[in-house]
Amino acid sequence: MRRRCIDDRDLAMSLQQTAGRRTGMGAGMEQVSSWSRDIRFASGMVLLFFATTHFLNHAAGIAGVAAMEHVQAWRYWLWHSWAGTVALYGALIVHPFFALVRVAQRRTFKMPAREMLQIALGLAIPLFLIDHIVGTRVMGSLFHLDESYPAVLRRLWPGLATSQSVLLLLVWAHGIIGLHFTLRSRDGYERWRDPFLLAAILIPILALIGFAVGGREAGRMTMAPDIITDAQIVMFNQNVTWAKTIFYGLVGGFVAFVGIREIRVRTTRQITVRFVGHGVRKLAPGATVLEMFRRFGIPHAALCGGRARCATCRVLVLDGGDGLPPPGPNEAKLLRRIAAPDRVRLACQIRPRDDLQVQILLASRLNPTTPSQLETDANIGKRGLTVVVADLRAFSDLSARQLPQELIGLLNRFFDEMAQASAFIAARRSRVRSRTTAWGAATSRSARPWRWRCNSNWRRGGCWPTSSSPRTRSAPAAAAIAARRRSRSRSGGARSRSARSASPAPPNSPMRWTTAGRPNRR
Repeated sequence: MRRRCIDDRDLAMSLQQTAGRRTGMGAGMEQVSSWSRDIRFASGMVLLFFATTHFLNHAAGIAGVAAMEHVQAWRYWLWHSWAGTVALYGALIVHPFFALVRVAQRRTFKMPAREMLQIALGLAIPLFLIDHIVGTRVMGSLFHLDESYPAVLRRLWPGLATSQSVLLLLVWAHGIIGLHFTLRSRDGYERWRDPFLLAAILIPILALIGFAVGGREAGRMTMAPDIITDAQIVMFNQNVTWAKTIFYGLVGGFVAFVGIREIRVRTTRQITVRFVGHGVRKLAPGATVLEMFRRFGIPHAALCGGRARCATCRVLVLDGGDGLPPPGPNEAKLLRRIAAPDRVRLACQIRPRDDLQVQILLASRLNPTTPSQLETDANIGKRGLTVVVADLRAFSDLSARQLPQELIGLLNRFFDEMAQASAFIAARRSRVRSRTTAWGAATSRSARPWRWRCNSNWRRGGCWPTSSSPRTRSAPAAAAIAARRRSRSRSGGARSRSARSASPAPPNSPMRWTTAGRPNRR
């Protein structure tokens, strides 16, 4: 009998795994999203590195055209080699293709403004880049045109200076936005953010200055004019036309694919998705849960933009999880990193094909009640106060297991809840170290909401509350701090302190006080 029970259990587990694999298209999309993300990132890094070396070469023009030529010799040694050519043009083909695949996988185009900006910049780059590539590398390879900086600058300056400057800014902005939102969820990025921002600003500025200085100097140089025949001009125009036709064909095919898919989606069956706390929605299958949140305007955290890098979009699957495909490599790796339970999945990676019920685990943002004014009162020091300490227990162990951005979201959620609890019992905040609230005090000074930030040393206590107003210590705040120091029995932890008048708390208050003027700590 025991052997039969074990066999039945194994059979049930096998059926569940088979049901997960039967989601054919969903599992395929998961795998494509997993490895296409890595290919897109690697090819984008190759293109950004090439753009950086190219722009630094432009910046050398501040010292003159001779300096540009000297730097270009080293750059040609890298990018005109066999390996450099394959890497560059391979990335130039692969990156736009997989970027379009990424956009085509979207089932809704409701997205943050920075994602829309990055997509728009990526679509605008080929319009300027095709002429530049054909006019330099292609024509130089086919007709052996002079590709030196003096010759190219004479052809570009000043007639094409504006379009080339726009191209430089488009390429740089697209690459920096993508790199920033890729790395901002990584540990240690906070330490390098300021140098990264400085380089992101200085490199294009210096490149534009060097381009202008070098263009003027090249215009004054005495050089033999380029001998360009009519056949070469015709060939140039044909190459540009073919390249732009291919690009427009890809974009047109993408638009047609999205349109046909939308028509098909509206005529197929719909699934029911229950969002705990946000109602029930019906929609066509195929979209990720994160896209569903965005489509219906449900606030949900997604720090990395849905690339399976931050785990802030994770949800708890309450029902319908058996029909979901198993986690892909990137999702599984991230879930293991945060020690997620079995039913926790990333909202950006699951595409339900059947009815589903999910619950948000990390809220995007609460709307804390606007703090009221705290007025100066000469008699405020004579009023009785009760100090309340609300502890976030096991905070040290919790912070050791959470990612930095998740810890920030948890602290902000905790303090938002405390703000709502304070507003429920007509509280007045006087000073916040974590959060301090006073009851029964006249109000005049604005106590603005406090948020938490963490630096790279967040595991060693590098988190602190921030506010746009100066933190001045008032009498109720001093009383609250003194009472806390007297009553604290252990160190560590994130605390939220409150103070109120000696009147008893309402029976349904979210906190518990004693009438003796001391907190009843839980």
